This record gives sequence, C-alpha cells and structure tokens, in this order.
Amino acid sequence: TLGGGEKYLSFIMKTFIRKGYFVMFFSVSDKDIVKKTMSYYFDQDEIDKIYIASYNLLLENYFTNQIKMKYFFYMSNNSIPNFRGFGNINIFHCQFPFDTGFITDKNNLRKIFSYQHIIINSEYTEHHIKLRYKEIFNNSFEHKLKIIYPPSIENIFKIENNLTEKNDYKFNSNKNENLFIMIGRIFEHDEKANNKYFDVAIKIFNRLIEQNNEIELIII
Repeated sequence: TLGGGEKYLSFIMKTFIRKGYFVMFFSVSDKDIVKKTMSYYFDQDEIDKIYIASYNLLLENYFTNQIKMKYFFYMSNNSIPNFRGFGNINIFHCQFPFDTGFITDKNNLRKIFSYQHIIINSEYTEHHIKLRYKEIFNNSFEHKLKIIYPPSIENIFKIENNLTEKNDYKFNSNKNENLFIMIGRIFEHDEKANNKYFDVAIKIFNRLIEQNNEIELIII
C-alpha cells in the first residue's frame, strides 16, 4: 500500500540500487499488487533490479541457511523482529514498538541480538523502545540505536522557485506550541491494524478549542 513505511522502504531500496546492489524484496502482499505499488516509487530501471519474493521464504530454514546476502533489512511495528537476521550485516527498523509485553525467551533474544543496527524514526520512538529493551539488555543495546527520520522532502533545493543554492532555503526552526500535525491514511477501524484515530483527535481538539481558539490541528 501507499504509506509512510512503504515510502521509507522504497528509499532504502533505491539507495542500495544506486550503489550497484540487486534487491530481493520479501512481501506478504499479492505479487501483482506489489508490482503496481512499486510503479509509484520506482522507475523501470530500478524495478528491473528488484526481485519480489514471498514473505513465507523467511520462515524456511533451508532458504535462510543457504542464501548469501550482504545486507538483510527488516521493518516491523514490533520491538522484536519476527526473524533472525541472516545477512552479513543485519539492520532492523522498528517503526514503533506496538507489542505490549516482552517474552524474554531465548528465541526472541537470539532474534534481537542477530541485528547489528536498529533504526528508529524519532526521539519519541527512541524513548519507548528503550523502555521495552531495558529489562533485557540493561542499557547495553543503546549503541545499536540510530534515529533516521522518515523521508519527507526528496530534494529541498527544488521546492520553491527552482532554488539551487543550499543557503537560499532554510527550515523554520521556531516551534509553534499551538499547532499539531497528524499524518496517515484514513480507513475504517480494524482491530488488527495500527489505527490513526483521527476521529478521536478531532473530538479532543474540538474541546480544546473551546478553551484556546488559537489551537490548530492539521491532518495530512
């Protein structure tokens, strides 16, 4: 689907392709849907360098034991990856640790320890994943964590008036304490999905506005 996590993955894949790598993409979705979605993110030359593989292959020991990969990159909404990394270098991207508890069995520990690097999206996620990992790692994991913000602007130098000089464009770093932005897809509530709860946010902000009419909520 066309979402933030998918866009993040596409940038990772593009980076490897530009460096001359061939990419194997494991997906739970139907192959035709994956191909159609990829056309939004990649040009044909990039698509030709991506092999779409079944997610179920990652469950097969004969596959993960025999295939040789330099990098294995895994994205999840849980703090524990579903699979052990089987590349020379393993990178785990935790978008947010939605799992609510820890099962500290040896299998889960082996999965986590197989990754040399853990990517997170923000300081907010960093705070919560540290709480998740603290009871297992006793702070020995922090050197693995790296915040890499999700890609939002592909080329800031071409945003306004075809600017070419780096110093011509500066972000406004002044925070507006009354402005809140929520980003995400709108879909019907699903018990198994990471629902955005825009309806709840709107109800809360309608109540807040009665006390402070300068508060603003933007939904993208």
